[in-house]
Amino acid sequence: MIGFVSGVSMGRSSFVGAKRASRRVQRSAMRMSLQVGDQLPMELSLTVDGESMTVEDIFKGKTVAVCAVPGALTPTCTESHAPSFVKNADKLKEKGVEDLYVLSVNDRFVMTAFMKQIAGEGVVKMIADGDAAFTKAIGLEKDTGAFGGIRSARYSMIANDGVVAALNVDTGAYEKSSAEYLLSQFEDENDPLAQYCKESPEADECRSYDN
Repeated sequence: MIGFVSGVSMGRSSFVGAKRASRRVQRSAMRMSLQVGDQLPMELSLTVDGESMTVEDIFKGKTVAVCAVPGALTPTCTESHAPSFVKNADKLKEKGVEDLYVLSVNDRFVMTAFMKQIAGEGVVKMIADGDAAFTKAIGLEKDTGAFGGIRSARYSMIANDGVVAALNVDTGAYEKSSAEYLLSQFEDENDPLAQYCKESPEADECRSYDN
């Protein structure tokens, strides 16, 4: 089980203990976006590296990192966001992440081309959410209109056994959804002073810490 210092959901900070929660995502006419502690919709199907898999197949019993992009092969997604996960794959795995995925509302052929473009072969797996069913189910879709219709919001996520442990959603510019930001959220359980200083950066003994 991975520990985190903090998590971000739609730009709001919250403490994340990365405990397995039993609370399931509730959907209604006024749908809520995914939050830390929510269970992912395990029954849905997605296309992973060209093969059909359920969300349960992807997430059950594992610690998984997801990089979701608004559009495969678009500039920010191709030059910055997805490559940050390729670059930091080993560091994430050192923290206990078992699988890394890049998700987009695109077809599997586009996702295959995207994987080659970001040099992600053998490093990350590509999820094609072609009909946006998963993205809509977790409330993280956005309507880009004539540009590209329904797309995914830009976010990063860690899930433990299908339960959201950390979620960082960029509602504007690319900022908090990077792999580097996600790495900064991992809890250093062996350094109590570091933890104290993250919570109380104004304390005298914390002045030498970069918070």
